[in-house]
Amino acid sequence: MLMGIALHSAMSFFGAPWPVQDSQQLPLLGLLVASIHGFRMALFFLVSGFFTAMLWRKRGAMALLKQRTQRVLIPLLIGLVTIIPLFRWVSSLSIPSTAQPPVIRSYTEGQDPNARDPQFGATLLSWAAMQGDLKMTQKLLEKGADINATNTDGSTPLHSAVFIGRETLCRYLLDHGANPLARNANGQLPAQTANLDLKATTYLMGMLQLPPRSPEDIQKGRDLCLKMLPPTPLPTAGVAPGSNSLRDRYLAFVTGGNLSWLFTLSLFEHLWFLWFLCWMIGFFLIWTVLEDKQMIPTGQKFRSWIITPRRFLWLIPLSCMAQYFMGMSGPTFGPDTATGLIPPPHLLFYYGIFFFFGALYYDADDREGALGSHWAIALSIAMLVAFPVGMATLTWLRPVSDLFQVCYAWLMVCGTIGLFRKLLRRENSVLRYLSDASYWMYLAHLPLVVYLQQVLSPLPLPGILKLALILTVSSAFLLLTYQFCVRYTPIGVLLNGRRAIPEKKLVANQIIKQDTIIKESSE
Repeated sequence: MLMGIALHSAMSFFGAPWPVQDSQQLPLLGLLVASIHGFRMALFFLVSGFFTAMLWRKRGAMALLKQRTQRVLIPLLIGLVTIIPLFRWVSSLSIPSTAQPPVIRSYTEGQDPNARDPQFGATLLSWAAMQGDLKMTQKLLEKGADINATNTDGSTPLHSAVFIGRETLCRYLLDHGANPLARNANGQLPAQTANLDLKATTYLMGMLQLPPRSPEDIQKGRDLCLKMLPPTPLPTAGVAPGSNSLRDRYLAFVTGGNLSWLFTLSLFEHLWFLWFLCWMIGFFLIWTVLEDKQMIPTGQKFRSWIITPRRFLWLIPLSCMAQYFMGMSGPTFGPDTATGLIPPPHLLFYYGIFFFFGALYYDADDREGALGSHWAIALSIAMLVAFPVGMATLTWLRPVSDLFQVCYAWLMVCGTIGLFRKLLRRENSVLRYLSDASYWMYLAHLPLVVYLQQVLSPLPLPGILKLALILTVSSAFLLLTYQFCVRYTPIGVLLNGRRAIPEKKLVANQIIKQDTIIKESSE
C-alpha cells in the first residue's frame, strides 16, 4: 500500500499518462515506477489469498464472506461516492504554471524535423497531427520529416491523427505516403486506434494539453478517417514482433469491441484492486465448495512444489499465458491496469494465479520458511537480470520480455517474503501501526497527492526535492487523519477491525475499576 503512494507520487515526473506533468522531469523515475509496478500488486494478491485461506480454514465460508464484505466491498462502495469524485475534481483544477514542461510542440528553423520530445517521446509530425496543425505538417515534410517515423510506443503520425479524429490530417498524410498498415508496438493499425475509449481519449488530450474537442467531434472525425483507410485485415501476416492473431483478436475485443466499455470504463480508479478482490473471493468460495466435495485436491497435496523451486516449473508458464495478453494501452513493464466494471479476463487470470498460490501456500504450512529462503539470490537475479532484460526487449522482442517480466514478478514476490521473514522475526509496534494505517493511507492518498503535484509542478525546484515534499507532506497528513479521525472511529473498525484501547487509557480504566472494587468491599 505504501509503495502505491510512492508510485503515484512519482508519476508526474517522467511523462506518464497522468493529470499533472511537472516542469522538472526525472526520466529515471520511470524505471523506479516500473520496478515497483512489476511485482507490487502480484505480492498483494498472494498475501490476500494466504489470509483468505486462513480465515476460511479457521472460521468458515460465511465468516469469510462477512469479513470481506466489511473490509473490502463496503469501503469500495463508499470510495466510489467520496474519494474517487474528489480525485476527479482535484484533477480537473487548473493551477497556473509559470514554467512549461519540456515538450516540443512546433518546429523551429534548424531543428531536426524528426526530433522526439523528451517528455512524451512523440515526433514533431505526431504533435502536428494531434494538434490538427496542417501548416506545421506541411513545413515538416518540406524539411525532410519521415512521414512514417515512430514515437516511442511505435505509433506513427497517422496513428495520432486517427486517434484524435483529425480527418484533414489523415487525408493529407495518406496522400503523401503514410503507411495505413503500419503497426505500433502494441500491434495496432491506425484504424484500430479509432476504437479506443472516448472518455480515455479526452482525458489523455487534457493531459497532453491538446486543443479540446468534444467526444462527438472526435467520434465524427474518427468515422471519416475510417472511410479513408483500408478495411482492417485479420492479423495474420505482417504482425508486429511479439504479437499474433490470437493476441490481436483478444485485444481488439477488450479495447475496441462492442463490449469494450465494460472493460475500459474509468470507474474504480485506484480502488480497482478492491473490485478484483471481490471477484477473487467469489472464485475462492466456488473453490471451497469443490474441495468440500473432493472434486479437486487439497492444498496439502501441493506442498512438494509450492515450497521448493520446482513450483516455478508450473508458475512461470502459467503466468506467461496471462502476460502474453498484456498491453491494452501499449507496451508497459508489468501487468495492465483496469478500472472497468468487468475485469479483463487475462488480468483476472494473472492476479488469480498469485491469489490462489497464496491460498495453497497457507495449506502448505511452511513453518521452516522454505519459500523465499534464498531471498538474496532471488532479489539479485530479479533486479540485475530479469528487470533490465525485460525492459530492454519490451518493444521489439515481446515473447522474451514477457518471460523475463514474469520471472521478475515471481522472484521479487518470493524474495521479498524471504527478506521480511529474515528482518522481522518479532512483532514491531511501529511497523504494526504503519501496517494498520496503510490501508486508509492508500485509499485516501490520491486526491492529496495530485493536488500537491499541481501546486509544486510550476516551481523551479529540483524534481527529487519536489518528490520528497509530496511524499513527506502527504504521508504526514494521512497519518494524522488516521490517528485522530480513523483509528478509533467506525471508519477504523470498518477497515481494520476494532483496535485495542491505548495502554494509558487501559491502565487508567484498571485503576478506576480497582478503586471501585475496594470501595464496594469497604462498604
